[in-house]
Amino acid sequence: FADCLERVLLVEPMHEHANDALELFYRSPREWPVLVDLLSRRAVHVEGDRERAELFREIAQLHAREMNDPSGALDAYREADRLDPDRPEVLEALAKLTVEVGVPDDEALVVLERSAHAIADPAARARVLVHAAELAKLENWDRAQHLFEAARAADPDLAAAIDGFVPLLRDRGQLADAVSTLLAGAERPALAAHRSRWLADAGDFCVALGDTDWAKQLYRDARGAEPGNQRAGAALVELCAEDG
Repeated sequence: FADCLERVLLVEPMHEHANDALELFYRSPREWPVLVDLLSRRAVHVEGDRERAELFREIAQLHAREMNDPSGALDAYREADRLDPDRPEVLEALAKLTVEVGVPDDEALVVLERSAHAIADPAARARVLVHAAELAKLENWDRAQHLFEAARAADPDLAAAIDGFVPLLRDRGQLADAVSTLLAGAERPALAAHRSRWLADAGDFCVALGDTDWAKQLYRDARGAEPGNQRAGAALVELCAEDG
């Protein structure tokens, strides 16, 4: 049966009945590689970029969901995006797959930034922006800072945005801004699990800034939030000993 239909397609690649029948025939026994080949051949002959992009999106989903082939899915989504750009679901898939597959950082950064602009859900957008910011830190601190700030604006309760942003501020010498960022995070009820750690970190930065009185208060607050925070306790003891 399939051989007869395949011979029809050799003569008439866009024969509607043959294509539909073969697609159903290959789906039923879950012959995914053969189905992908059928859809890929159809994509060569369809008229119009949008229809071709739709086929590549279907191919990408088969690679991702049925064949456990993220690289194949990424290639198909890239082609779909080239033919029909800026579809949110494609950009979101590209963002996920670029991280999973491990493409070159510059390509991944462009994809992540594009996808962030297209993602409607603020929490999902914030997570993508953090990924982009971590990549940008390797080459462009201004760009990374902008991305971390955008992530925090999208989701103020995303701990990863604060944990990624603070080291960047430290490395840039913006210790006062690092303290402000940590304190803002520590005040978020949804981030209470991080409060003690962030208060102690803020105390460390205050010591570096020479404001030991504020540092001592922050260490006390860190111990109040988590009495078992030994780092904050040791730092407080050390400062008090230095003051006599």
